[in-house]
Amino acid sequence: MAETLRGVGVSHGVAIGPIRHMGTAVLEPPAMQAPTEGAPREQARARQAVEAVAADLQARGNLAGARPRPYWKPSR
Repeated sequence: MAETLRGVGVSHGVAIGPIRHMGTAVLEPPAMQAPTEGAPREQARARQAVEAVAADLQARGNLAGARPRPYWKPSR
């Protein structure tokens, strides 16, 4: 018996083969008011994290033989 699955595909086109279910959706965090006194520090931490991930992805792309492209840099 065939089963129709609906969801978001991870590639273009049609695929035929075994199915791998990726688990359930992640729940949204509860809405809450965050204190503002630590905002500049948290913004700096977020900026550092984004820059570290961008550098890591750039390095991985270089290892994989990708042609160099500029990556997103947050405005300061």
